[in-house]
Amino acid sequence: MLNGIGDGYGYPSAAGEQARQWGAASGLVIDSTYGGKALAIVPDVARAGSRRVVFWHTYAAPVE
Repeated sequence: MLNGIGDGYGYPSAAGEQARQWGAASGLVIDSTYGGKALAIVPDVARAGSRRVVFWHTYAAPVE
């Protein structure tokens, strides 16, 4: 299973940034730290056999 924590809480990770870009391709605006890290693990959770995976995004705007 993917470990996308990177340097830890509050720090962006490569996995989070990739997930952010993946989501952006579908119109999802997400940060590369908290939301990105959570989104990054979704495909692995699904591949691990979970029948339903919920990604709950509150659409809080990332600070730019």
